[in-house]
Amino acid sequence: MKQPQLSIIELAKALDEPLETLERFLRERRLTLKKRDGLSLFCELCGKPIEEGKRCPQCEVRMQKIAQKIAEERKKTSKDKMHSLATIKKREEDYS
Repeated sequence: MKQPQLSIIELAKALDEPLETLERFLRERRLTLKKRDGLSLFCELCGKPIEEGKRCPQCEVRMQKIAQKIAEERKKTSKDKMHSLATIKKREEDYS
């Protein structure tokens, strides 16, 4: 459906979908809106307002740098470890 003039509320009514579903689509970058009508998304790391996705461009770059450092560290060790968002945030503090 291409109707750029629709707000999120109008789109939800037209599609008969809950607002939560459309918000999830915005976070997953499966939907882009020009008219927001009060719907606000915020970066999950710093809290700045964003248009779509989960993180602002600045936090996205920081996360990529941290992920690269973790990957480099993993190459040095033989243990495979998963890192949670809390671990990544902690490492960000350590590297800052």
